[in-house]
Amino acid sequence: MSTNFPNFGVLTEMTLFQIIAVVITLAAIGAYINHRFVKLPSTIGHMVFALAISFMLILLSEIGLINIKDSASFIRQIDFSEVVLHGMLSVLLFSGALHINLSDLRNAKLPVMVLATFGVVVATFITGTITWWGANLIGIPLPYIYALLFGALISPTDPIAVLSILKTSGASKISM
Repeated sequence: MSTNFPNFGVLTEMTLFQIIAVVITLAAIGAYINHRFVKLPSTIGHMVFALAISFMLILLSEIGLINIKDSASFIRQIDFSEVVLHGMLSVLLFSGALHINLSDLRNAKLPVMVLATFGVVVATFITGTITWWGANLIGIPLPYIYALLFGALISPTDPIAVLSILKTSGASKISM
């Protein structure tokens, strides 16, 4: 099927600098749209914007307006565990840790310990059970232990997102 629309499969020919520039530009556009119109917390807004862009590209590909097959093969070549674990995660955690006052953390050690242990265990079982129930509901035979493993991976909260949400919501500091 020949169209006059551009072939977005040229992403395989982009340099690393161009890829980073596109990602940062899309993130900035998404952040502006979220801040101006949607008003979700920034981390959730970025996720929603990324999902919307992904669905739009898949839809345009299914209609036949663009070809994303080459882009998909390019993305498969990226070692995301290397990029995330050895690249972005260390910078994000360091950045989040810089803004924590240790004396405030020491004063709130009991609630932090309870939420970090008991809260995560409860969230693991709730997430795992809902996942197991949902998978069985749609006909996917998922062992309960696998659903609990998924819950254990998903349940611990993202510390950077939590700090961002607490900061923008104006939550007061805990004093003991």
